[in-house]
Amino acid sequence: MKISTFLYLLLLTILVLQPARLRAQNYLLPVAGTASYTTCTGTLYDDGGPDALYDTEAKGSVTLRPGTAGGKLKLAFSLLELDSVRSSVTVYDGLDTNAPYIGRFYHGLPTVYATGSTGALTIVLASYGGQARRGMAAAISCVTGVPPTDLAAQSLRLSATGVPTNDSFTAEVRIANLSGPLNSYRLNYLLSTDNVAGYGDVPLGTSTWSLAQGDWTFNELSLRVPTGTAPGTYYVLCEAIPDALNDISYLNNTAAAPLTVLAQTPRVDLALTDVSAPAPRPVTVSMPFYVKNRVQNLGRTVAIASQMGYYFSADATLSPDDALLGTAPAEMALIDKYIVAQTELTLPPGTALGTYYLLSVADYDDQVIEDNEQNNVFAQRLTVVPPTTNVGFESTRTVAPTQPMAGGSLYVRCSAQNKGSSVVDSVGVGYYLSADATLSPDDVLLDQLPVGPLLVWAFTNYSLPISRTLTVPVGTPPGKRYLLLVADPRNQLAESDETDNLVAIALDIAVPVIDLTISSLRYTSAYPPATGTPLVLRYTLANLGTTQAYPVGVGYFLSTDNQLSADDVPLPLRSQQGTLLAGGASQVMDVSDLYSPFLPASTAPGAYYLLAVADPLQQIAETNETNNVAAVALQVGVPVLDLTLTFKPNMLPAQASAGAVLNLGYYVNNAGSTPAATPSVGFYLSTDAQLSSNDILIGGGRLRNTAYPSYYIDGSSKPVVPPTLAPGNYYLLGAVDDLNDFAETNETNNVQAVALAITAARPDVAWQQTPYLTPRQAVAGSLVTTESYVYNLGAGLADATAVGYYLSADPVFSADDVLMGRTPVAPVQPGYSATVEGTFTVPAATASGRYYVLFVADPLLALDDSNRSNNVIHTTITVTPLPLATREQTAGYALQVSPVPVARATPLLVQFSGAGIRTEAALILYNSMGQEVFSQSLALAPGQRNQAAVSTANLAAGVYILHLTGPGLNAVRRVVVE
Repeated sequence: MKISTFLYLLLLTILVLQPARLRAQNYLLPVAGTASYTTCTGTLYDDGGPDALYDTEAKGSVTLRPGTAGGKLKLAFSLLELDSVRSSVTVYDGLDTNAPYIGRFYHGLPTVYATGSTGALTIVLASYGGQARRGMAAAISCVTGVPPTDLAAQSLRLSATGVPTNDSFTAEVRIANLSGPLNSYRLNYLLSTDNVAGYGDVPLGTSTWSLAQGDWTFNELSLRVPTGTAPGTYYVLCEAIPDALNDISYLNNTAAAPLTVLAQTPRVDLALTDVSAPAPRPVTVSMPFYVKNRVQNLGRTVAIASQMGYYFSADATLSPDDALLGTAPAEMALIDKYIVAQTELTLPPGTALGTYYLLSVADYDDQVIEDNEQNNVFAQRLTVVPPTTNVGFESTRTVAPTQPMAGGSLYVRCSAQNKGSSVVDSVGVGYYLSADATLSPDDVLLDQLPVGPLLVWAFTNYSLPISRTLTVPVGTPPGKRYLLLVADPRNQLAESDETDNLVAIALDIAVPVIDLTISSLRYTSAYPPATGTPLVLRYTLANLGTTQAYPVGVGYFLSTDNQLSADDVPLPLRSQQGTLLAGGASQVMDVSDLYSPFLPASTAPGAYYLLAVADPLQQIAETNETNNVAAVALQVGVPVLDLTLTFKPNMLPAQASAGAVLNLGYYVNNAGSTPAATPSVGFYLSTDAQLSSNDILIGGGRLRNTAYPSYYIDGSSKPVVPPTLAPGNYYLLGAVDDLNDFAETNETNNVQAVALAITAARPDVAWQQTPYLTPRQAVAGSLVTTESYVYNLGAGLADATAVGYYLSADPVFSADDVLMGRTPVAPVQPGYSATVEGTFTVPAATASGRYYVLFVADPLLALDDSNRSNNVIHTTITVTPLPLATREQTAGYALQVSPVPVARATPLLVQFSGAGIRTEAALILYNSMGQEVFSQSLALAPGQRNQAAVSTANLAAGVYILHLTGPGLNAVRRVVVE
């Protein structure tokens, strides 16, 4: 015994004499409340310590005081990884949270210093649910002074590489504090002719922020090129200037990015000024990818809507043998403005691995006449790689409850994720209960199942939701455990990354104790309760137990005393709201609208008690069932309710045709003293100003809002006049509470009537699709074939009419446009369309150049058209003195593709006629997703038949692209299969 005591004292003496750095202590932030320590050494952890995860409902604080006189605390984070949405660490420069604020952190490795007279720091870790990450760890030390500041501006990026004068763009820069305490700074954005800040630079904008040592942030600011800036190459500079003006190195305070100020043209000039999305990640043949472009109009005239084309190329130059992958619409581009075009593409089948280019082409089909056609192509490098396999889980998941009991259920919802580039037919998913966050042989398998298939998506990883209800093994002792979600637990897949297959979720196995209670019940409406009306309530619902309860329902009863008994009247609910309550948790419940209990209309006025009862059906086993009831006294009166409806005069039609849509605006007002929850509103057509049973209901429904006293609800509706309604004089009736849900003090003012004249149904011929021309480049005096689709959007029959073809210098139909021909159109029923195949002759005296061809429906005004603003649509044509070609080449032949549209299973004939060159032609048909569905080769020779038949037997109805390529040959035709 003496020897043992001696050894103990010797060991204790050795420990005491060790240097302080070897006797460092670990400090933990509490889950709740405050703690205080005086020290100059050690490590500060979150409440989970160095080995466990932090609590996702934590809000505890620690105050650290310096252990040496005159010292100031330094906190250097070696780990900081929190849920950035729901968790953060906040540091204050003093003894409590009333001290000066230093910063709020959730990532990076910041270092903070105390600068106040006490030398103390107060640290708060707050978490509001979410998913616990790795947490925090920070080394504690004391210093007598703090180092000087060193700010750095890094990685300046611009949203556009080229913009015209007076146009805006976005700049994003990364600012880091490499040294020194918390420091405020100012960012100056400048436009410069070089990458060095100088006195002649033009200010563009400023921003302010503050950073602690080791911390960083992204600053994003919208900037504008000043009016009058000459076209040319410039630099945008971002200069970080600390407010204290004591930066130890100004060499890293400025970041630069090049910017081209683009010249403007008099008319229209579409340009790809930037590809807003980064270059597509490496793709495989089977994996779609996403592309997004910024299309800008550098001209001073509004540009018509156009189409983007995307080509697959071996180099950065657009050439006839490049494959068209797909198209995307580019809406009308205003002057000095840009639009974003985006789409999903897929590589041609059989593409070899390697490096290629994706060519984005503005106005690829030459629909817009531009001042400059040379800036319509943007090339991006595209890498084709072999498919990879990698599975894991999405970061978002649900586990309920997080405090399960032994033998109880555990609901888990997660998503298996395909992080690779190839389809995974099936992957095993295992659920394990573990004592730690790693998978080991002694972990308990709770369930396993196959999941699949996991597909491949364009620009995001494909996920497949999985929901399972697990059972915690009986006999599991209370305490901390982990639920492990493991993808491919048997290692049956050869994955490119095997480190991301496991997710650990912290659990707390609890003794199954639930005790529900309701307190602080109040009637919170500003209006007294009345029979037949809903009750607006507030109360606190709490679970005094230790384990989670779900779903917790609340029932409501009307009683003559404050005790629940068998003769109390249960109050009806339109909807029940289940609540999840963790052990020890409480929630303030505001009950209104759909979740409010209703006082029955048969309730006699007088004094009552309203009882709110937690778990009224006793579906949850509780340790205490006597505290589930709360009561509040009510004085129920007679409801005073008076609803009226008023039409908005500026939205009332004086007349309409049969089948027309009426755009109505109205107000519902409550002139009473009792709210009316979601009253009904109906709109009727009547022969008089009174609502009766034979009036025709044409629209309306129940409002989503409550009509409160002295307030009004602003509403709108689009009722439809019956197409078969005979013309004549009617009344439009707006009726509030037309379903008679409420007993009102005045039922005579619920209907508003206005006169409405119904006229005969009228047609509306219109265009909804760009017409086709063959050829698109024609010799003056030659014949052009057309195909177009005339739609009848009106309610009446469109009698036989015609389509006129006009040659124009602009897309606006005017008196000086040249008529080139007309094609008759058969009658079109309402809601239907007619295919119009016709021809016109380009006037022989037409000068060479680009023109618009205007398709005009009903050019002779033969129809009683209800809307003539949609009767004109356009496309473009190039008129040449000889058969020239720009992007389209036909090897000297006349190309004809027919019939268009083509009936399904009918061959599509492609014919090259005339005297051309001897060459080989490749015919490839793509579907709307850019996938090849047919291909064929054809040898062309002068004077030969030169005809191929494209099979449509296995094609679905829709739009296809026929691409014809070869030496001296590059043509694209749109094909419609019906």
